[in-house]
Amino acid sequence: MDKFKDMVKKYGYTGVAVYLGISMVDLAATFVIVKAAGMDKIEKAQDWVVDNIGKYFGYKHHDEKKVETSNNNEGAVYNKASGLWSVFVIAYGIHKLLVPLRVVATSMITPPLVRWFIKRGWMKETVKKGAAVTTGAGAGAGAKP
Repeated sequence: MDKFKDMVKKYGYTGVAVYLGISMVDLAATFVIVKAAGMDKIEKAQDWVVDNIGKYFGYKHHDEKKVETSNNNEGAVYNKASGLWSVFVIAYGIHKLLVPLRVVATSMITPPLVRWFIKRGWMKETVKKGAAVTTGAGAGAGAKP
């Protein structure tokens, strides 16, 4: 995490924006992959958790007759929304495990991106060892070009 903090100090909001962008893409991709790879397995695991652990949190054990009547190839016993929440929780867990890869990707993408922004004139380089700031209306309001 020290590398990430140093990058944020050096590149500012651009580094944070790159990290958040990579995080959004990563979470969406992880969600799609988990949903495509094993929705039926997730529904079985969800049903097992509700049956065996849910009783401690106020969920009631369903009987086999109820499963047979409600199991019309739709998967989860309760509804589709609970299945999507299960997929999201699993995808978020995998997403959190990928933090080191996102930090490395951010530290690889940010410096060339900032150089490209400076070259295009969308950012200007400041005196602090190559740190860059945006030249938007708020950042350069009193400065001369």
